Amino acid sequence: MTIRSSSRTERRIRTAVEPLARDVGFEEATHTYRLPGEAEPLPSVTQILAKAGFVDWHRLVADDVLEYAALRGTAVHKAAELIEEDDLDWDALDPQIHSRVSAYVGWRKACQFRPLFVEQRMVSRRLGYAGTADLVGLVGLQPAIVDLKAVDVVPKATPIQTVAYAEMLGLPRVLRFALRLDSRGTFRLVEFPQAEYASDLSAWRSALTLYRWRNRK
Repeated sequence: MTIRSSSRTERRIRTAVEPLARDVGFEEATHTYRLPGEAEPLPSVTQILAKAGFVDWHRLVADDVLEYAALRGTAVHKAAELIEEDDLDWDALDPQIHSRVSAYVGWRKACQFRPLFVEQRMVSRRLGYAGTADLVGLVGLQPAIVDLKAVDVVPKATPIQTVAYAEMLGLPRVLRFALRLDSRGTFRLVEFPQAEYASDLSAWRSALTLYRWRNRK
């Protein structure tokens, strides 16, 4: 979803995102991305991280708990998108996610983040992967990516995930954050330092190389 804007930095962000978002082929049931006219799907950021061993919740969490957490996360993300569209029906909201959605509202009131794109699907022919950025926008005059986490602990791979999205945008000095929305209705914004960008990027490129090696034909 796109939110209208007009400043110079905002136009730079829009110019970076729009080619990546154009004609994205996406199959909801299989969570598959495709480029226009291409039969072979592109791997997503989360699929690449999982295949490379950076994300392996199945070893740590029971399948039924994992499935519930995934459904909860999807619902919270959708609620945040509807909030940005000013279209959320609070009376219809599932009570089990109410506290986390309230935490999102609390963050939006307290923060200086201005969203330009919400739940934005992107594909990069140049880089050979795809993904959905939760929030892309501005903190002050700097471009920023915010990844929503409807969990009580931010996963360790999140800085690598956000750097993958940053690489797709190709903008200098992109700020990266994880926004943790917990069951108590509170939030915590975690910033991934600019000083760690290079090491996070190195980890991501290693994950991408390993994924391609494992899937070579």
